[in-house]
Amino acid sequence: MYLYDIMTWVMPFSAILIFCTGVYLTIYFNWINVRSFKFAIKEVIQSNISPRGEGSISHFQALTLALSCTIGIMNISGVAIIIAIGGPGSIFWMVLSGFFGMTTKFTEATLGQKYRKIYKKNDVYGGTMYTIYEAFKTESSWYHNKSRLCKNALPHIAKILAFIYAATLLLTSILLGNVYQVAEFVSIISSKSINDFSNLLILSTLSIVTIFVVKNGVRKIAAVLSYLMPIALCSYVLLCAVVIFINLDKLLNVILIIMNDAFTFSSVIHGFLSCFLFGTTFGAFSNEAGLGTSSVAHANAISKEPVKQGLVALLEPFIDTLVICTLSAFVILLAYPDPRSLPYVGVLLTKSSITQFLPWVGPIFDLIVTIFVLSTILSTFYYGERAWKFIFSRLPIVSHRMVYLFVFVIFIFVGNLFNLIDLLMLLNILIPLLVIPNLFMILNLKREIKIDLKAFLLDEKVIN
Repeated sequence: MYLYDIMTWVMPFSAILIFCTGVYLTIYFNWINVRSFKFAIKEVIQSNISPRGEGSISHFQALTLALSCTIGIMNISGVAIIIAIGGPGSIFWMVLSGFFGMTTKFTEATLGQKYRKIYKKNDVYGGTMYTIYEAFKTESSWYHNKSRLCKNALPHIAKILAFIYAATLLLTSILLGNVYQVAEFVSIISSKSINDFSNLLILSTLSIVTIFVVKNGVRKIAAVLSYLMPIALCSYVLLCAVVIFINLDKLLNVILIIMNDAFTFSSVIHGFLSCFLFGTTFGAFSNEAGLGTSSVAHANAISKEPVKQGLVALLEPFIDTLVICTLSAFVILLAYPDPRSLPYVGVLLTKSSITQFLPWVGPIFDLIVTIFVLSTILSTFYYGERAWKFIFSRLPIVSHRMVYLFVFVIFIFVGNLFNLIDLLMLLNILIPLLVIPNLFMILNLKREIKIDLKAFLLDEKVIN
């Protein structure tokens, strides 16, 4: 009950802050998420043809690296959880949050590219913690024409926020990107009543694959994910599309259930407010717009224009929330129109919903989940490694990537020992520690992003 009380207070703060910021930025940047959508798709398609500029990976690889972190088992299990807790109306607010989150993601990725640090050709350091640390220095462009109070206070505040953000990113990478994925994955495997030795074998294999891929750095990680993620993504979309096509006559009823529940005012706590808070929070939690995490991936993209990478990044919330999460919600509500009678919670509910219409796809679903789990683990390893380096940069031995790899692999083995509900509660407490530094950065630097955006659009003539 104590954890639930904390969650009750924390979720409104994070949800309202992220949602309102997304709405404000979308208006401030003149609906860039709509106007530049076509250009973003074109840029991703062409990115592998002739990448130019400094960095380690292409636009497409940066997008798949970021998507691998956002599109994980959370998209399959988390939707089931918010339907069970917040009701079907949560889906409407989740989609709306994702739509406005596209602009927030644009600003995060642009700043991540602009303030990244390149020590060697393939050694790129970037992300929200680096942006905060670099952008608010006394020699930065931001520092000029500021009041004395800002000049004296904000650079020191920025340093503190940068370290808070890095520490929180490290924790969430391990807990969400590693432990949560493994725990949910094991819950599916355990449903087949296999023994402890088999579980240990699976976790060992997962660890060996992780070590093999990540030991060669971000290029190897991005290369592997650029193949794995599209396969898993297209396969899952296809399965959901088949289920929806089979039940096309019921789809309108599902949409009406979502819309009616989204605007239920009969109970302030369990009606509209509940739907709004759970929907917007999960929207941000799922696509990570407002959390600033994916700027780590986009900082590595080969690009001469930070704005261009920002425009590519706004595709993430669209794919993650407006496509994957929405399809998951439709499938669940087609199978179980009454959320009060759900037989499972989490990924098992999604699996049960799909197999109810397609009984033969169980093994295929498990394979897709396995790829999602592996891809999320690989991408969040890199996120956590950058945070680890930032925190322990003055301690060469501790900051070495092999030390972090050892810690990360240990948590793969103990992931199934965590309680999922308590873990989600803890992650909701950590969210504001990512949100506050990230939004502090965006709102203080939004004007220079707008100047860069205007210059880029004039030069490239990409949007009429």
